[in-house]
Amino acid sequence: MTYKQVKSLKEEDFKRLCTVLKRDLNQMLEVVRSGDRHKRLYWATCKTQLGRPIINDIQ
Repeated sequence: MTYKQVKSLKEEDFKRLCTVLKRDLNQMLEVVRSGDRHKRLYWATCKTQLGRPIINDIQ
């Protein structure tokens, strides 16, 4: 079954296929996406802080 076919399924057929309601799946995806966003911001901050001492030593 293709992505387009799954996306266009009715609520009950989607649940039968994925064992989760569409709205529950969307809520789970929101949580995962927000976690990824925080992780990216954390690592971006770490990288900039790691680079500061090197730049200060060069100057």
